[in-house]
Amino acid sequence: MDALVQGRADVSEFAINGAKVKEADAAVGVRHISTDCSPEGEARLRKAVPGYYPRVIKAGTATAVVEDACFIAYDNYLTAAKNVPDRVIETVLKTIWEGAEKLPALHPIFKEWTRERAATADVTMPYHPAAIRFYKERGVWTPAMDEAQQKLLAINP
Repeated sequence: MDALVQGRADVSEFAINGAKVKEADAAVGVRHISTDCSPEGEARLRKAVPGYYPRVIKAGTATAVVEDACFIAYDNYLTAAKNVPDRVIETVLKTIWEGAEKLPALHPIFKEWTRERAATADVTMPYHPAAIRFYKERGVWTPAMDEAQQKLLAINP
């Protein structure tokens, strides 16, 4: 983004509403360019980068989004080593699960977080066994997640 502002680059990549985007927009004016949200575009994206998916952002809802545009998105993960004690994983997940309505005040990304999307088969790293138990107890773990977990463990034991 600095190179863009300094005239040394014509394009750059940065997160929506990132501080650098806001700085660049104030300095020289920038706009995000849409990617391909068609079914074919989504298929290419998911094949190229597992865990990524397209997402439409409405004009005016973020800095430099001047028209409805398709963006590349991915989920944020809470990551823990496999040797982290089960009780730590359970405590963290329970705190998030039970305090969901308080999360958006901490970070805007949580405005979209839902209990139903807390666990997904569209993952790139295996779940901790305590997390699997937690999600199964709450009825959000699916057979597709079992399949994804087994594939990931085969790659990453």
